[in-house]
Amino acid sequence: MLKRIYYAPYDWLTTRFSPRGRGAFNTWLGILFILSIPFQFPYKSAVSLVWALSILALIVGQLGAIGAETPVQSEDD
Repeated sequence: MLKRIYYAPYDWLTTRFSPRGRGAFNTWLGILFILSIPFQFPYKSAVSLVWALSILALIVGQLGAIGAETPVQSEDD
């Protein structure tokens, strides 16, 4: 039961969206992260630097998700 709850969001996304759609979503999410950085950190302080590095880490994670996504191939291929 706990596994079904834990994996429910992933299973829902993978059954309703194609790998290409999930990759496009991750790409646009990364672009939005990059474009929002100047608006999120108007002050130059140590906290802003750490926050910016956290956002950059999220971007790298999104790129990893894009790269790890493999399209599903039919068995006829």
